[in-house]
This record gives sequence, C-alpha cells and structure tokens, in this order.
Amino acid sequence: TKAINGNSSSILNYQYNDTKPFAGTTYYRLKQIDKNGKSILSNIIAIKGEKITTLSISDVYPNPTTTSLNLIISSPTNEAASIVVTDVTGKLVKTMQTQINSGNSSIKVNVSNLSKGTYILKVLCKNGCNSAAVKFVKD
Repeated sequence: TKAINGNSSSILNYQYNDTKPFAGTTYYRLKQIDKNGKSILSNIIAIKGEKITTLSISDVYPNPTTTSLNLIISSPTNEAASIVVTDVTGKLVKTMQTQINSGNSSIKVNVSNLSKGTYILKVLCKNGCNSAAVKFVKD
C-alpha cells in the first residue's frame, strides 16, 4: 500500500510474487520514482531457484507478435543449438543457429517475414540434448 498522497517519512514494506521466475538464478531490482519525476534504482539481488536439469523455454514474449519474439531459454550447460519454426502442418518456415549459455539465455527471433498464423518454435541442441517447443501467434 502506498502512503497517502504518495508521500512518506517512514519505511513502507511492499511485496510481489513473481509467478514466472526463471529457472536457476533470477535477478531483481526496484525503481523508485519520486513525485518530482526523479528516480533511483535499488541494488540488484539474486534469488536462486531450482537447479536447471533439462533444456526448456522459460518465456516467449510478446505472444502474439508482429515482428520478433524474445525467448528465455534455460539450459544446464553451454550448447550450440538450432531454433526451428514450423507452421501447424509441420512445414519448416525458419531456422537459425544460436549459442545457449548455461543458466538463462535471452534470444531474439525475427518473425516479421512470416504470414499471420500459429507457429511452433523448437530449440534443438547440436549434441542431442533434450529439445523444447512452444506455440506462438504471428499477427
């Protein structure tokens, strides 16, 4: 709860539940914005989650998208990988090579040249590790 009129001379406690934390370690910081528009960032804190044991796609956004997808890929090890996009009939429409780091990796995939529709994106490791797949919609 914020202070009356947004002003406070005492400590206020806040809480937030992250419903989609990353696998492994997730980093957090707060940004406080004063009434005069000035802001300050808190120190960064790290919260360790479960140990990553398999390759997974932690998040895909924005979904639906018009130009690009941001992927958060969790992996137990550093891996060379392919990102493969197929339409719902299984027809290959896009492929790209990437490097996935141990922990969480952020990858951007350009989908601006795809037609509107529903697609399946897969991450396949070069060494045969587990693969991960997710659906997305191109507007």
